[in-house]
Amino acid sequence: MASSAFTTQPVVTAQDANGNTATSFNRAVTVAIKSGAGTTGALLSGTLTVNAINGVATFSNLKINKSGRGYVLVFNATGLTSAQSNPFNVVIIGQPSDLIPQLRVSPSPVVAISPENLVSFSFKVKNIGVGSTSYVRLEIPIPQGLEVGYLKNTSSGVWVTQVTTTTVTIALPSLGQDQEVHGTLLFRPNANAVIGTEIEARYKVVFDDEVGCGKSLNSNTQRFVFGETNSSEDGAIQRGAAISATVGEKVSLVQKGYLANEIVSLWYTKPDGTSVSLGEQRANANGEITILLNTAGFAPGDYAVVGYGNRSEVTQVNILTVVAAS
Repeated sequence: MASSAFTTQPVVTAQDANGNTATSFNRAVTVAIKSGAGTTGALLSGTLTVNAINGVATFSNLKINKSGRGYVLVFNATGLTSAQSNPFNVVIIGQPSDLIPQLRVSPSPVVAISPENLVSFSFKVKNIGVGSTSYVRLEIPIPQGLEVGYLKNTSSGVWVTQVTTTTVTIALPSLGQDQEVHGTLLFRPNANAVIGTEIEARYKVVFDDEVGCGKSLNSNTQRFVFGETNSSEDGAIQRGAAISATVGEKVSLVQKGYLANEIVSLWYTKPDGTSVSLGEQRANANGEITILLNTAGFAPGDYAVVGYGNRSEVTQVNILTVVAAS
């Protein structure tokens, strides 16, 4: 991956006290990256000093070797007040990243509304792409009925940077190929938690990589309901609505909450414990799939219709009860 010269090169004009071009100025003008701007360790290269001609200094081959945001160039000349550019971003075209943002909520699927109860939102973000990422952050909406507790069990470089009434923002370190970070954000039920209320939780990861700035992805969705007593599961299995059908009836059911566009492996398990593959589907941009089943030839009983997200690693289960035709 190599940087290239700026498409638009700086042109600096020396001015007199009245704001007019100082045409008699023909001395050297030097350029540098402003301290603290852009990406740490970035280097500006090219011809860093040029002589002004009739008060105008024109640079022609400047470039910066690292992608980043908020770069500012500072221009200096002996005897004149320094000048600086407006902030700008640098994107060096290279290899894309491929982030997998996962979420697990525990306890699940029932969360007791006791204010002493701790509800864990465990996140993991892994980069399986070739390109590296930077400026990575999570934006976690605060669900109705919960209040923010604290972070625990986090990877190095993970910390909360902002908490508002609606969102928790968590900074993550840069991620190279096959690197991952994890952590758990704890919540507590508050006075707005109402028994029977169903909550859907997910977060957004925002990042830059070698092919773009300000990219974002949503995690998988976790569903839970407020109740009197905690369940003992950890969110790896999500239980969908139970449905029923008469033998021979065609059934359509929707599973939600997968990662956008991920491959989902499908099967159903019969009442006798044996399983039948339903192949694979790709989830849509909203993380949803539709499963079609023809129950002709099914024996009466309960069938577990199962989907497994190959990136989110979440299993979703719907119980289909098949009854004999009357």
